[in-house]
Amino acid sequence: MTSIPLTTPPKPSKTVTKIGYDVSNRILAIEFRGRSLYYYHDVPQKTYKRLLDAPKLGDFVAKEI
Repeated sequence: MTSIPLTTPPKPSKTVTKIGYDVSNRILAIEFRGRSLYYYHDVPQKTYKRLLDAPKLGDFVAKEI
């Protein structure tokens, strides 16, 4: 699997500690508190951008990803 650089989300989150996105493979990587790292495949870039703008990252992931 391609290594996806992870960064701190633009907004503080109680559940999400790091996020990253691979544009060419459409893979979203999310690290949750407790160090659980999940990869979501076939995620459109538009959805990733909406995630970055979401008021609550955890709620967005639960409902939209």
